[in-house]
Amino acid sequence: MELLVSLVQKSTTLVQFTFGGQAFSMKESLGHHSNVSVESIVFLGFKTTPKGCSVDGQGASGSHNGTNGGYTVQVGKSLTRDFNVTINH
Repeated sequence: MELLVSLVQKSTTLVQFTFGGQAFSMKESLGHHSNVSVESIVFLGFKTTPKGCSVDGQGASGSHNGTNGGYTVQVGKSLTRDFNVTINH
């Protein structure tokens, strides 16, 4: 007896990330609705603490780890729309 299985996707989601040194952006083409979100992003390579950050032009919370140079920005954005994160360094 042979069992045949066919997968047919109802939809797909394409997520494009861009980073240009101090600015990160996410653009999505949502085909599948889900409850997925980006809670935080860690930027690496900061030897000194950045002056601040913003998410979609609004001031945001960030913390610097002086040991590994990571700068964590609290994003809290759903994948249902595009967003931008900027580091002020």
